[in-house]
Amino acid sequence: METDKQIFSADKPVSCKYCYYWLGKKKGCELESCYYLIREKPMLTAEELAIRHHRGNCSTCPYGRASPCIGYCIEKILLERKTQHESR
Repeated sequence: METDKQIFSADKPVSCKYCYYWLGKKKGCELESCYYLIREKPMLTAEELAIRHHRGNCSTCPYGRASPCIGYCIEKILLERKTQHESR
């Protein structure tokens, strides 16, 4: 059985008592999980990235805010090309 090793950032204090979030021996840490713990982030698919960053939405597009829309969405085209490239 493989054990999960926790990885902390380099600027973590040697002891919790030197941490900003440490409230003392009786109360402990005010956070549920350590602030310095580095969590592994899962890779997102192109569709999940599009949803998260509102891609294809003209209201968030830098080209559509200041000037009229150019008729096609550059972000949609780039996203489609990226998904086609990944599927090969």
